[in-house]
Amino acid sequence: MERQKYVFAMGGTTIDNYYMVDNWIQLGDKISCQFVERILGGPQLNMSSVLAGYGDKVYFMDAIPRNADGEFVMQSLAERGVDTSCVVRQENCKNSEGILFVSKREGDRAIFLEQSYCDPIEPSGQMLERIENATYFYTMNRYIGDVLRSTDCIKRARAAGCKLVIDGEGHYEDQSNLELLHMADIVLINDTSYGRLKACIGADPAASLLADAAQVVVMTKGPDGCEVFTREEHFAAPGIPVKAIDTTGAGDTFAASFLHCLLQGKDLRYAATFANGAAARLCTILGGGGGIAPEEEVLAFIRDHGVAL
Repeated sequence: MERQKYVFAMGGTTIDNYYMVDNWIQLGDKISCQFVERILGGPQLNMSSVLAGYGDKVYFMDAIPRNADGEFVMQSLAERGVDTSCVVRQENCKNSEGILFVSKREGDRAIFLEQSYCDPIEPSGQMLERIENATYFYTMNRYIGDVLRSTDCIKRARAAGCKLVIDGEGHYEDQSNLELLHMADIVLINDTSYGRLKACIGADPAASLLADAAQVVVMTKGPDGCEVFTREEHFAAPGIPVKAIDTTGAGDTFAASFLHCLLQGKDLRYAATFANGAAARLCTILGGGGGIAPEEEVLAFIRDHGVAL
């Protein structure tokens, strides 16, 4: 019997506080802002929420504090349909608090993140089983050592057939902490981080990663869509032009939508086009949760903008 297809996501819990400003200011200036909402955020949580919105099974693992903020996170995840059976509640733990200023004029944002901390998780037998049986394990480089002590369980999962998907966003000031990138089967990385990684390693990231374990590298390019690299081909999928209201979570929405298509057995060109459309739709909605929608709603948005799938 074919095993259930699902995604296991790890790390990145954030509570985002949204404020609107009329326009950006220079250092030293003052400006009025309007509070919008307090909402669950963070890259892996956004991705998990969008994936669950499509009806896909997704487990989430992170350390969540035993306090009111932790209850807010757990309730929000339950409402979004994300499985929290692998969440670990801790006393000595703090999830990141984000302050997001969204410009009404530009539709872009600035994000300030308070540093999080927790005791690294030692996965239980049930967690290890769910990691090893996952279709995809999704995380970022920086969560090794913070959320997990080592990559041992990820190596075991890959040996069992699980594919490692890495969100490649990062500053890449040096070549430390690149272990997961070299292990990854799929790397999703925005063009800014792609440029930083290229400068860091002194080589083209797609070529370098495909020479390692990667089967697919996707460089997202905001409104210009994305480029997809494999060992057999390289192609571009155009974006859908929209009037951006808020770009927060666009990359996470792209990742969830791309993986949703792969879980459904779609090819890479379909997945890239669908993910571009989902990310563009997200940019027309204020709030990181704007990417959560049924698949048919995203397909209608794509069709309405004259894009064929």
